[in-house]
Amino acid sequence: MAFETLTWVYHDAFKVKKQAFHYTLVLTAAADPSAAAILPAKSGYRIRITDVWFVISTSAAQTLTIRDDALTPVVLCIIPASVAVGTYHGEFGHAGMPATVSKNVDLAASAAGYAGHLVIEGFYEPIGPFTPATL
Repeated sequence: MAFETLTWVYHDAFKVKKQAFHYTLVLTAAADPSAAAILPAKSGYRIRITDVWFVISTSAAQTLTIRDDALTPVVLCIIPASVAVGTYHGEFGHAGMPATVSKNVDLAASAAGYAGHLVIEGFYEPIGPFTPATL
């Protein structure tokens, strides 16, 4: 019995806490939707995107790229040009698409034109060394 108790305490002490986020942006056709730091970085954390929804009301011949702001950006999702009006969904599973540690996530557009409602969901994953604040 004592062994089970010690195992349980050990497991709880090192369980990593993930912080979920839900980001929403309304895009208008006349405006360039490019934006820096739509998801702000946290020191010692990696952003992981699990789902991207884009409810398109006006289609365009431009692309939208969700990427981090590292020196060599990691592309997390590309919404291709001329997607039909309706819903675009990119799903990356429970593990999510990882960005570079301690980097913001940006939205880059090749030009203005798309209109709709963009939703990004995911979580902040703590990266060691762990402290009581990150556990």
